[in-house]
Amino acid sequence: FFAFKTLYEWTQVGNWSATPATLLEANSERGDDTYRTTARYRYEWNGRDFEGDRVSLFGGGDNIGDFHQETYSRLRNKKDANQPITVYVNPDNPANSVIVREMRWGLFAFMMIFPLVFGGAGGGIIAMGVYGKRKEDHKQELRQKMPDEPWRWEPEWQGGNVRAQTGRALWVMVFFAVVWNLISLPLPFLLWEEVIEK
Repeated sequence: FFAFKTLYEWTQVGNWSATPATLLEANSERGDDTYRTTARYRYEWNGRDFEGDRVSLFGGGDNIGDFHQETYSRLRNKKDANQPITVYVNPDNPANSVIVREMRWGLFAFMMIFPLVFGGAGGGIIAMGVYGKRKEDHKQELRQKMPDEPWRWEPEWQGGNVRAQTGRALWVMVFFAVVWNLISLPLPFLLWEEVIEK
């Protein structure tokens, strides 16, 4: 929900108006493995003064790339030089503003892993259950229609040919390969800085 909400807002923020603002505060918070840039700024819109504190479309801290370090450094330089910053204001709701309106695709991809992996696994289990139930219902129907001809209960047996099951096993392996690759997908984003440093 939050990932797609942010994606939708990113499509809208391109129409927001660039406005000069006075930077009141710029801070960098560091957790165990995460960074977060916070700021407070004041801007004027249609003769009214507003205050904002939203730095980017994504709230909270993270350790995906060096976005927070670079943003804090840029804001700190502006603050030390007493220079205005540019913020983007929603003309329909001037109290809504943001400093950085670019989409952070690495963070978006990281957020999407969870619904893709867990939602995909759950959806796959549901689909397999529905398929299995339909197949069993069909078998039950054939048993009732032809109780003395068990060789006709299995659809595969009716044509006189038994198909190999290797294709199904292959698709199961492909499914699990996709799931595990999705789980490991964020690693390049998380390890990029360490690889560069070494």
